Amino acid sequence: MNSRTPEAHLESVIVDSACDGVLSITERKAIAHALTRVVISEKDLVGFGFYLAEQASRTSGQNLYDWLRDFVGMARLVRSSPIQQPSCAWFSPGTSIRRVLVDAIASAKRNLAACVYHITDDILVTAVLGAVERGVHLRLITEQSSTGSDGSKLCQILQAVGTLVEVVVVNRSNRRMHHKYLIVDASKVFAGSYNWTNSAVKNDESLCLISDPAQVALFVENFEKIVKRSKARTPKIG
Repeated sequence: MNSRTPEAHLESVIVDSACDGVLSITERKAIAHALTRVVISEKDLVGFGFYLAEQASRTSGQNLYDWLRDFVGMARLVRSSPIQQPSCAWFSPGTSIRRVLVDAIASAKRNLAACVYHITDDILVTAVLGAVERGVHLRLITEQSSTGSDGSKLCQILQAVGTLVEVVVVNRSNRRMHHKYLIVDASKVFAGSYNWTNSAVKNDESLCLISDPAQVALFVENFEKIVKRSKARTPKIG
């Protein structure tokens, strides 16, 4: 069973390609596929490729100038941020999902609507509060039963309450609010099994990007329904 992280898999396919000094079509596809699961800038990808090529060159003794030229050209073509794609999927264990969420939060220009069962991840909370400081309107739905658990960051978020922050805590005895999704600027949704917790990076979890307007609208509708059921008076998303 392959238990490698997405980052380790990307490193492996780059090294395998560099070892023979030729960037074949099959290797291009393998690298491009591996990149869909990792958040890395074009600059960092090129630097990573140079570093791995240097290591491979020492082992094989080959001149990898041609491979590096082709790799840099390919990196510039395929390395658009995954969150700019119409759809994508990421998996843990590993930190790729967390990095995608941080990137998504950082990309928000107007508003964030997060519907998350449990929040203990300092990195994600820092990203959210940073967005609020930039003037992004945050709406957060979370579950009452999770707010009293060790490590809950709800209080930290509540300290930032103001005109740009609205928090809805769902408290129902007959069922729980167990969603884990984030709506960015009412145009993209990041949804899956991934809770915003420190332990999630160790679990088998998933996250999907949805940007089809009709599907995004369904999440917006669901968000508003939960808010309405919770009897919270908040403006609509968008």
